[in-house]
Amino acid sequence: MAKKGFKVLAIYIAAVLVSRAGAALMTPVLPYYVVNLNIDMTTYGLVATIARILSILIRIPAAALIPVIGYLKSEGIAIALLGASRGLYAVSAALGGSLLIFTVGYAVSFLQFPFARITRASIVSKFTPSERRSTVLGLVSSLVTLAMTAGPLVGGYLYQEMGLSFVEIFSLSSILVLLSLPILFPLFVVNELGEDRKGEDSFSEQLRRLPQLIRAPGLGRALAILSVDAFIWGLTHDYVSIYLAKYIGAKPIELAYVNTVLNVITLLGFTLTGYVSDKISRRIPFMMLSEAAGAAYFFLLASAEDMLLIYVAYAFMGLVICFWGPITTAYISEIGENMSPSIVPLTIGAWSFITSLARLTAGLIGGYIFDVFGPRRLFHLVLAMVIGEIFLLATLSEPRKAKDKFQTF
Repeated sequence: MAKKGFKVLAIYIAAVLVSRAGAALMTPVLPYYVVNLNIDMTTYGLVATIARILSILIRIPAAALIPVIGYLKSEGIAIALLGASRGLYAVSAALGGSLLIFTVGYAVSFLQFPFARITRASIVSKFTPSERRSTVLGLVSSLVTLAMTAGPLVGGYLYQEMGLSFVEIFSLSSILVLLSLPILFPLFVVNELGEDRKGEDSFSEQLRRLPQLIRAPGLGRALAILSVDAFIWGLTHDYVSIYLAKYIGAKPIELAYVNTVLNVITLLGFTLTGYVSDKISRRIPFMMLSEAAGAAYFFLLASAEDMLLIYVAYAFMGLVICFWGPITTAYISEIGENMSPSIVPLTIGAWSFITSLARLTAGLIGGYIFDVFGPRRLFHLVLAMVIGEIFLLATLSEPRKAKDKFQTF
């Protein structure tokens, strides 16, 4: 990578680290605000579903738009939306617990995902060859994890020990997120898309290529199986922290501690697993290991009577993320790259769209099961489904290696 490209990437990462640390400040406090709203999990699932519907509606347009407006400006949009969501939570709390404003804030927080997720994968794909892609994705994820480890600890301390209110915690989180924008501003003039952009990068052309993309060798099967996986994990995604706060009796600082356990595992594991995956040129075995760790996670959640097993469960959840995140992103980006490097954002967008669609009903179904049958029954059900997912992943094939065309400025 050329010196200029390295500098741009370093500034981009710095902005991401500041914004994610600020966003994570409210992580251990949000479950208590949801409990304070006095809503059942079916209602909470409906709020999450509304947010996901809006997010899904912009997935493909965002994926097609990002190569047109630029990756760095797209990250700026993600940061602005993230900061706005925290600000809306503060307004909700200031109004005495407005469910309407909270729902809007929750939806806005989901709107930033397409821009942030696609941008990161696209930038790394531009700057690194496939044989080092999982390593670099893992390194970036490790740095983000490091930044996000401090946020919940600080937020939990400020809320539980210092007595800051919901309004103050949410406002502080919003301010810290938005402070990362000035770091990114100087990069908005950078043409990271390259001087030789062609018509294939236009918005309309990106959308026109979508049907062709879905027919790419191996992508259809991969998206179908990853959608099943997204549905399974979506059944519990919104409810684990509520379960810990309401049923296990975890305190805000303890939620911060379990988050720290998870982050320490991912911090140590992201780069290592990415490096090993690149070294052996294999992605699928790591994805299967992720599901195996997930089975242990749900078993421990369902078995826990106090926080001891929860800490162990979150260690396994750290392994789930290490084996899945950077490696699955590399897997999907390599399939798209076999068609054209310029179509990688659209490939990631299609993956994001389809898996988000799968999570849409999962949130409502999971909330209903949580309310009617209890959280432990929900965890047992998901445990069985995760084991079945391992066998589905075994049917996938490794993508062939495309000729690398990454930019170095």
